[in-house]
Amino acid sequence: MNNRSMEDWIQGASHQLKTNPNTVKAAINNGDIRQLTANMSQADQAKVQSVLNDPEKMKELLQSPAGKALLKLFGKKLD
Repeated sequence: MNNRSMEDWIQGASHQLKTNPNTVKAAINNGDIRQLTANMSQADQAKVQSVLNDPEKMKELLQSPAGKALLKLFGKKLD
């Protein structure tokens, strides 16, 4: 993912998550999604947690195109 598309993704993610882009960057750099889910409703937090806690759901997510893009993104530290 090039820097421009990464910045676009971060902007979109921060808008969807109702947080600022620096919070998204910090979560990526720290590998801690709790910062990203803090502004979600409890129902949405529960959905995220259910995927993270279910090995089959995680496998399905990580093998999807979106999951592969996230792996690339989270594998790269941001400045």
